[in-house]
Amino acid sequence: MFFVMSVFLPAKFEYILYELNDFLSSFIDIQIWILLVIIFLSILGLVKLFEFIKSFYPKKHSFHTYKNDIFRNVQWKWSWNNFTIEKLWCFCPTCNQELSYKCDHLLFKTELLCQKCEKHLTSYDGDNINYVLSNVKAEIRRLSKKRFK
Repeated sequence: MFFVMSVFLPAKFEYILYELNDFLSSFIDIQIWILLVIIFLSILGLVKLFEFIKSFYPKKHSFHTYKNDIFRNVQWKWSWNNFTIEKLWCFCPTCNQELSYKCDHLLFKTELLCQKCEKHLTSYDGDNINYVLSNVKAEIRRLSKKRFK
């Protein structure tokens, strides 16, 4: 390597490299086991540094895999944004079609209907679809805490 460097460098630098090489080779008289210990400790230190840096990144929790379930004979699907349930909606368990809803304000009920199968799947107390969605979200949170402690 010294020969290759000397071909491309001027004479002044040749002398500096020669002296530096001579100094380092005479100064460092280290046994191989000490060198291996230093390398091992360096690698261990880098691993610990990467673990420390990684601890600042947000963690994916195991409950993020819980994205669908069946409540009251209706398939519910959703996605997670950190700890928030988003895009929650109901689907027919038979044909997987999105369900429609019918709110009856006099009876204080919300019915979930499949237009493709032409059947009534279930009804919830409450005359508002947002009330139904909030109840289902509460059930999802309760189950996710229970399953993924």
